[in-house]
Amino acid sequence: MHLLFVLATSYFSSAQQAIIPNDPKVNTDLRYHCYTNLYRIGGLANNQTKRVAGKCAEVTCFENKNIVLYGCPSVQIPSGCQVLAGDLSRTYPDCCFIIKC
Repeated sequence: MHLLFVLATSYFSSAQQAIIPNDPKVNTDLRYHCYTNLYRIGGLANNQTKRVAGKCAEVTCFENKNIVLYGCPSVQIPSGCQVLAGDLSRTYPDCCFIIKC
């Protein structure tokens, strides 16, 4: 299984994205438009968004059967600032880390 990473490069980017191809070999249940075993995501309906268990990320199934994984942004930490852990009990993207300056 290959992931295609698309990284935004700015001081603060909006999010990281990865395209997870649909896995037709395991998508035997025709109720699902998209399916992957990666991160135990399982089946998704067309245009369905689902939180990734144990991670501050979510996935969305698209018409072309690609699953797009959205995660917290890549950022440069300004001098004198620190990264505080995110809160996984919150929804994405509110669960992402916090930069405190």
